[in-house]
Amino acid sequence: MNPIVLLGCDYMIRLDHPLQFRKTFSEDRYFILSALLVGIAAFTIVAIAWPVSPGRESVRYFLYYYDINYMDAIGIISQVPPGVPLILGNVIKLGYAGAFAFALFCYLTALVSTYYVARLLGKTFARIITIIALMYISQNVFMHELSGDPVFTLGVALWAMVVVRLHKTPTFQSSFIIGIVSFFLVLLRPVSQIFIIVCFLPLVCFGISKNTIIQALTLLACFCTGLLGLSLYNYHQFGGFNLAALSKQMIPARNAFIFTNIMSPDYGPASRRLADLIVEKLLDSPQYKNYGVTLETVFTSRDKRILSDLEIMDAQYGDGVLRAAAWEAISRKPFEFIHGCYILVKFIFEKTFFRFPPKTITQSSPDRRVAPSSSGVHANKQTEKLVGIPVSYYGAIDIENEKNWSHEKKESQRKRVAYLNEVDKILRSQEADKQFRQFIIDNIIHPLPAYSMKFFMLLSFLIFLRFRTMEVRLLFMIFLPQVGVIVFSTVFAEQSIEYRMPFDFFIILLGMAGVAVAGQSMVDRGMFAYLNKKPLLPVGGVGAKPPRF
Repeated sequence: MNPIVLLGCDYMIRLDHPLQFRKTFSEDRYFILSALLVGIAAFTIVAIAWPVSPGRESVRYFLYYYDINYMDAIGIISQVPPGVPLILGNVIKLGYAGAFAFALFCYLTALVSTYYVARLLGKTFARIITIIALMYISQNVFMHELSGDPVFTLGVALWAMVVVRLHKTPTFQSSFIIGIVSFFLVLLRPVSQIFIIVCFLPLVCFGISKNTIIQALTLLACFCTGLLGLSLYNYHQFGGFNLAALSKQMIPARNAFIFTNIMSPDYGPASRRLADLIVEKLLDSPQYKNYGVTLETVFTSRDKRILSDLEIMDAQYGDGVLRAAAWEAISRKPFEFIHGCYILVKFIFEKTFFRFPPKTITQSSPDRRVAPSSSGVHANKQTEKLVGIPVSYYGAIDIENEKNWSHEKKESQRKRVAYLNEVDKILRSQEADKQFRQFIIDNIIHPLPAYSMKFFMLLSFLIFLRFRTMEVRLLFMIFLPQVGVIVFSTVFAEQSIEYRMPFDFFIILLGMAGVAVAGQSMVDRGMFAYLNKKPLLPVGGVGAKPPRF
């Protein structure tokens, strides 16, 4: 049989997807049931080596939940919207079994969503993609973290299914649902504002007409209404009209300060104002003064804790001066910044995920001084420790030692740490088999191709060979905001592979779709005619324009 047929490419030109959830899954119910059983077994086996445990910034999400629900906040400035904290805070009430069940649900939903979206290109193609996803062990390990990243993976999976299900329905209700579901992703991660791109979906898939313009405007109105509502909530709750506190301070300062390290007090008025604030508010504090930290040390340190202090200081006194100073540095050294961004994105798509769970969820909790810097920042020959001001979770500059805190503040802090310790006990109720973990790392994760995700990303560009096909356009519109989130988060926010991991199944899907499209194009040009005498596609189907409403 023609190898291109085995990839399901015989469905490329016409829409073969049943669209309805029940009909789609009932047509291939035995394969889907088998895939789910394999997924459950694989997830459970991996849990022996990686029990469900705290993930990246879990402490921040649980503190947010505690402060909002128990009304005992010290004055936390949250850098995240309320979606993930509310979900995780309620999940942890169910104990370890509930946390495990939720993590498993996130993983299985991602698998089902991958199959459903891949079904656009045929049943055989969807099966191949699902099998590859089951074999991708890094995603399995990743989903054992109880943090915002698996929750965001769940949100993206459900969003993609809704978009595929409703994209062909030219009604106000379908546009309203897609717009609202797209906004819900912002409740999980602020950078999801990029998903506003989905408003162009009717225009890209079906061309410009009166109906598609109305659909696009409806999507835009629903999405923007949600953003306005979230900003009003934050204004009422935290006193700031924004989607997440400190967003004005974080972007693009984190990249300019830590990775490219191009900031300087000499680049303009904003940079000089930032330097004055550092001298006035930070350098005279005991935590900085005791170690002889200077202005030059601050700007050259690349230290995340110093940047955290700068963000809080700017939120209290600078009103955006940190961001302005970062843009001044970028305007002075644009090529260094662009080169650094290229290296970051290249690195993010090359890295394979696996992480050892932290020893305790409270190891970075605000009741302690921050751990010594891994960057080796020091201004005193007798020590390599740089103790930062303990403000990262407090939301107010407090340069006094803990012994000078008020009784109410001490008691409030004690309760918050006690809550974190209770969460930690739940997540530490299962012991990891370290030998089995090392076996998986040595024999499964490390032997995987080092550039697997970059490989699939490069293959995905082949879909433009069939961009006139509606199914390919739909895949492109589903994947475009995902790429936007990865690049924007990596370049402007933080250098973390977790920003890419929620989209890995879709990266694999689009890469394989590129292979299928390229194969179909070769068939159209007669390159495989000797393998199959009969035409692969119906006459007149090649290059057909997508239907219009």
